[in-house]
Amino acid sequence: MKLKSLIIFLIIIISLNSCGYKKMNTESVKLFTLDNLYITGEKSLNFIIKNKLSLYTNNKSQSLLDIKIKLFKERGVKEKKSNNQVNKYSISLNFSASVIEKNTGVKFNFNKTNTSDFIREPTVINTKKNEEYKLKILAEQITEEFVDFLNTNLK
Repeated sequence: MKLKSLIIFLIIIISLNSCGYKKMNTESVKLFTLDNLYITGEKSLNFIIKNKLSLYTNNKSQSLLDIKIKLFKERGVKEKKSNNQVNKYSISLNFSASVIEKNTGVKFNFNKTNTSDFIREPTVINTKKNEEYKLKILAEQITEEFVDFLNTNLK
């Protein structure tokens, strides 16, 4: 009985020990300070992008950035039924950023377009919710790619 409980205890300890927590926003990732951030385009996505970028800023960094971002969304018909009724939409988000590192004067650009599909729901409200959800996901993905781009260019 003791051997069985000891084995179970060891299995639990080993499995819990291998579960690790990794802090995502460590100081080594925070390589820049935002001096100016201008975002034009989709107002509903501006807040998401601004908050994502602020997670990666560090006020003690030597890289002082001036970032201008332009967002453009485009929605099109992806698939129609035989009775000419829309079945699926395609949505794309174009992210264009101009970055100036103020201390060194280095300028670089980042352009990315991500595309996704969403299904037309029976009600317009649900279709709109699907579209907003997909746009949010696209904005988060592009912002993560932009932060990776900044990290590689600022090292």
